[in-house]
Amino acid sequence: MKILDLNPDGKRDSWPTHLFYCPGCESYHGFNVIDGRGYPVWSYNNDPVRPTIRASLLVRYPKGDTMHICHSFITDGQIEFLTDSTHALAGRTVELPDTD
Repeated sequence: MKILDLNPDGKRDSWPTHLFYCPGCESYHGFNVIDGRGYPVWSYNNDPVRPTIRASLLVRYPKGDTMHICHSFITDGQIEFLTDSTHALAGRTVELPDTD
């Protein structure tokens, strides 16, 4: 399973509703699929094995004195890192790893 559903009953009122492990950042990133809660909303095909998520996911995070960027699309279980990402996988497409 590549996507963790943190809100299986649809009642959780917090961010995020889903998580995936990012091999570029070596950490988890989250996204929300429930509208009306004041958070950005992504579309998700509800397939935890071959997920597709739209729009792109843009994560910015400080690491030491530097601001890092991870910008990606997830399509059919593949994560495409856009070239504005600041990690070693920028510009590459790799299999989205299973979550533990």
